[in-house]
Amino acid sequence: MEAFLAYLGYSAIGIAIFYLFFKLLLSKEKSFRLNRAFILASVLLPLVLPCIHLEMNFLTENPSGITTWEFLQANPSPAPSPDLKGSTSSEPILIPILSAIYIIGAVLCLFHIGILPCRALRKLISKGKLMEKQEGVRIFVVPENIPSMSWFHFVLLPEGQGKSINPHILQHEKAHIRLGHSYDLLLMDLVCLLQWFNPFVWLFLKELKTVHEYEADAAVLQSGADAKDYQYLLIEETTGRDRYHLAHSFNTNLKKRLTMIQKKKSSKWIYAKALYMIPLLAASLIAFARQPEVPASMVSTTIKPESQTAKAMPTMEAMTHPASQTEQEALSTQAMEEEPVRVIPDKRPQYPKGFLDWLSQEIKYPESLREAGAEATVYVGFIVRKDGSLGDIKPMKLQITGQKADVDYSLFEKEAVRVLSQSPKWIPGEQKGEKIDVQYALPIRFSIPKDSENK
Repeated sequence: MEAFLAYLGYSAIGIAIFYLFFKLLLSKEKSFRLNRAFILASVLLPLVLPCIHLEMNFLTENPSGITTWEFLQANPSPAPSPDLKGSTSSEPILIPILSAIYIIGAVLCLFHIGILPCRALRKLISKGKLMEKQEGVRIFVVPENIPSMSWFHFVLLPEGQGKSINPHILQHEKAHIRLGHSYDLLLMDLVCLLQWFNPFVWLFLKELKTVHEYEADAAVLQSGADAKDYQYLLIEETTGRDRYHLAHSFNTNLKKRLTMIQKKKSSKWIYAKALYMIPLLAASLIAFARQPEVPASMVSTTIKPESQTAKAMPTMEAMTHPASQTEQEALSTQAMEEEPVRVIPDKRPQYPKGFLDWLSQEIKYPESLREAGAEATVYVGFIVRKDGSLGDIKPMKLQITGQKADVDYSLFEKEAVRVLSQSPKWIPGEQKGEKIDVQYALPIRFSIPKDSENK
């Protein structure tokens, strides 16, 4: 659910950006088809773009092309509720609360824009009397004080107009049906249901209804109706109130429609404004692209000496930075040969809070290597299992600093593997909401401070 809430947030931001773009450049233009297409694209594209996972790397290059072995980021977020004894941490309480609020809001929205309006319209139709059927359009006369309206292939007229139907009103409502405006509203209602918390979705719905009225008015005028007479008809037609969400009422947005009728048709150059959508789409793709891990600065934890009286106790550091390009290639090649878990998770594993402190307390500097002054960095590979445990722990690479003769450097590898095998449970990685095994590598550096060597 956490991933779904994040998806909703990204989509809401995208819809807001597209709305501002529409309002600034296109909303006042007399280019109804363009505006209608732009509105529908503006609510659908932000819902689709976050689902397109592109791999983009702007900062680093990886010639080896291996992405299965990941290294811990600098300052990664600790697990929300750590337990170094190995118990899994509980989910943050904020996520269930937000999920409950979203579900309740979606249910209320479903009733408000779907179930209740649909029932009201069906009730009107059942009360009405079928007056005639023209070109698949059913015209009903309803014994209620309602505005003339259309809904899919139904036209509903108040009882007063049943005896003498104004042809311009009928043409207007039939234009809504012919142009498929009800299907637009159905699609927008689904988006509103998904994004009920987003005010820009509701603003887009309002804009779409207005564009629908503009299109229907233009259809009437193109059929030969006099513009002045049609404007007077709009002013006179004030019967009833627009309270049917799913239908197109004849008397909605009168002021805007009167203004738009008087306005000259926009130049064909208006379509050039739509070209601004191309960089907007490119920016959205980049924003929603999945970026690979990038090198970060080193964060280390110094291992404390076992005895406070020791004079030359060495230190060890658990480094949380990626390896260099050469090291990464070597690790990746070995990982490929050993068939690692080749998954790039949507949600990376997290180590529990205090993990580095625990590591500094548990790891021991091999005595023989300390006395010989040996230093090295051990790269240990492991899999963070679905249950948070670490498995398949093995040394991947040993990088020796100032090699000493007759020294068994493999003791560094054994100690690193030993301590990680006792690691507390991590928060496992996730792919599409499901916990998965994810492969990691952790560099652990064994070093002796220079001031200790001089003593």
